[in-house]
Amino acid sequence: AGLAIMAAAAFAWGFNKYGQLGNGETVNAELPQRVKLPKGWVPTDISCGAHFTLIAAKLKTKQGGERSAVFSCGWGKHGRLGTGTEDDQKVPKEVAFGFTLHLPQNSGEADKGGRVSGAIISAGHWHAACVTEDGQLLAWGYKKSLGGAGGAAKPVPEVPATANVVAPLRIPFPDGVSIKTVSCGFNYTYCVSSEGLCYSWGCGNHGVLGHGDLNDRLLPTLVDGLKEEVVRHVDCGFSHATLVSSNASGSGGKVFVTGSGETGALGLGSNRTNRLVPTVIPSLLDRGVCAVSASCSKGEHHAHTLVCSEDGRVFSFGDGYKGKLGHGDQESHDIPKPIEAEHFLGRRVVSVSCGGIHSSAVTEDGSLFTWGCGSDGRLGHPEAKGHRYLFRSDIPRRVELLSSSKVMQASCSYYHTAVVCREGSY
Repeated sequence: AGLAIMAAAAFAWGFNKYGQLGNGETVNAELPQRVKLPKGWVPTDISCGAHFTLIAAKLKTKQGGERSAVFSCGWGKHGRLGTGTEDDQKVPKEVAFGFTLHLPQNSGEADKGGRVSGAIISAGHWHAACVTEDGQLLAWGYKKSLGGAGGAAKPVPEVPATANVVAPLRIPFPDGVSIKTVSCGFNYTYCVSSEGLCYSWGCGNHGVLGHGDLNDRLLPTLVDGLKEEVVRHVDCGFSHATLVSSNASGSGGKVFVTGSGETGALGLGSNRTNRLVPTVIPSLLDRGVCAVSASCSKGEHHAHTLVCSEDGRVFSFGDGYKGKLGHGDQESHDIPKPIEAEHFLGRRVVSVSCGGIHSSAVTEDGSLFTWGCGSDGRLGHPEAKGHRYLFRSDIPRRVELLSSSKVMQASCSYYHTAVVCREGSY
């Protein structure tokens, strides 16, 4: 029987050594576990990082108003939880913003022009970030991940300049720049402004920042190669990134890639050189694919990428290890290949998320499909129990325990998966 969701809720499953599932335990879970948010808080957005989870949530106050907050749970090392300490948390604890937080009303959705879609919270490898309603960007965690922002922006509250950033600080941008969405990778960050301009900073390994070199950037730097594009979506993986632009109508468009091409995860064919500037994927253009989002794998090895098109198709490419490309085998592909629609039961896909060695997709009816490596329970299928290293699925399979709910969003890290299910799902 499926889980009946009587109100909005968050669920997580997989590896749980540090409490990243937020269920109060540190035991791995093969099946979805309810994330134990404080009473009354309604989840609106979720993001899985390296052994930690972020949840954006809202609360109706007794006065009839609404309060926003971001909660975190899991591994606290480097301050990645943003709670003011480096302590682990087995249940979600509120991130210590130090001021009244206001989150955007339409969390994770496009603006009125349809130009920017994506997350307002992002859990990277060792750092995290959040976008506020007034377009500010706040970040916390491992100091190297934040570039030089820790010395150039005022922490909230104050933290020593030499320490990891254990509570959110404001990231500086030029006057008039309002941030709409953010993505955190392995020691680097991308964000997109309300005008569709893209900024990146942090560690420049593999050319992932898109500035034409391998240099680190201490502060947010405009990605010149995308100045003529209106970027609507960005996703940071471990060593490569994807950026999706809008077409003339403000909907889906082209997919650009930066960073490591070693495994074919850039989708550019047999030339697997690293790309130091944003490079469009020509085969998607040639097929007339209008992309709305993309996702990059979060692991150091076996990189892969998923692209979701406006008409609900999914394309995968990169390393086929453990069947995570979803084609029924473990073959690798260096150009995008569509996953058969029948694997999603003929349903239109609306979002995708890459873990490290597994993948997920949400369909328009609110079903969640996962595939790839099932060890530690990260796929959410009951067959994983007792088969820690052997279980995998080479094609997308629906997570049946959530079949009675309406999944609105899914996020994968290397070791765990989490979802938000909205009110009205039964």
